[in-house]
Amino acid sequence: MSFSEDEERVLKALAGGLLKVMGGGAGATGSSGEALEDHHLSQSWADKEIKKDPPRYSGPTMVGRRYSEAPSEWHESNAGFYEFKARKGREENPVRLKNNGKPWHEADTFEAKLCRAWGKRNAGRTLTGAPDPAESYGAGKTADDDVLPF
Repeated sequence: MSFSEDEERVLKALAGGLLKVMGGGAGATGSSGEALEDHHLSQSWADKEIKKDPPRYSGPTMVGRRYSEAPSEWHESNAGFYEFKARKGREENPVRLKNNGKPWHEADTFEAKLCRAWGKRNAGRTLTGAPDPAESYGAGKTADDDVLPF
């Protein structure tokens, strides 16, 4: 069976749309590598404080730092985690709403896009963020400086 170029284009578009609806293909996660525009990162809400490292991140902890201080590897790992949460939320409970009436998975998708944008901005940069509190504890002190007798 042979199709014209127009028919082939329409069939590919339909197949792509069907894959999105069925939960497969590149656009199934809702973000799949998309990032926010760079001008969004200059907003105060975009540079969040990191409360927890993503589950599959194996580098040094970024807890206590800001998004602008984290390396791109951390952001890619965090974006993957948020995409997973969004996909799982869409599949399990697509009608679970936040206080503003929007589905929870949309917030996770937005967070994944935000992390990808920070990852693009921080790629290749030498980041000097806040020092690790565990490393700086006691730095430069001698035994005579300690107020505790033991």
